[in-house]
Amino acid sequence: MPRLILLALVWFFVCRSTLTEAQPILLGCPRPVIETYPEEKKHLAVQFLDEARAFSDSSAPLFAQGRFQELYARTSTDFKRLHTEEKFREMMANIQRTEGNILAREYKHQNLVYAPGQLQDFTSLVQYAVKTTKQEDDAVLEIRTRQQGTELVIDEVSIRHFDLNVPEPQRCTALFDR
Repeated sequence: MPRLILLALVWFFVCRSTLTEAQPILLGCPRPVIETYPEEKKHLAVQFLDEARAFSDSSAPLFAQGRFQELYARTSTDFKRLHTEEKFREMMANIQRTEGNILAREYKHQNLVYAPGQLQDFTSLVQYAVKTTKQEDDAVLEIRTRQQGTELVIDEVSIRHFDLNVPEPQRCTALFDR
């Protein structure tokens, strides 16, 4: 009997470690919170966020104008491995059919997304409140970008529905409070 329990415990820990490796923990920190930290702690993060915001701002009109080939050219190699250009155009066209065409877009938030202990491997999530021909409010265009080599690339473009008026955390302890 103790042997069976020991085997069960070994199996449990092996499966648990496999599951946690497959699902990395990601944390997010809003840009306004990052900007409250001392310069020496926030410098790299703010520099990345500035570049990622400009990249997202220039990518959003490509989506709104249906310029999917140009948008696809900005996607990461990982994304391109999973989705052909034709499949990407179909995905974007489906979003437009469901949500309608974007009539107005307004920047709302930017978050730094990162895995604990990987402070050089940032992702930016920029959110825009959008009005579309089918949605008056609560539609959010999200553009997720990251560094690939020396250039920024898109990992995801989507429209989601939720209220953007939520309180932001006051600190991002796992990132800057070391």
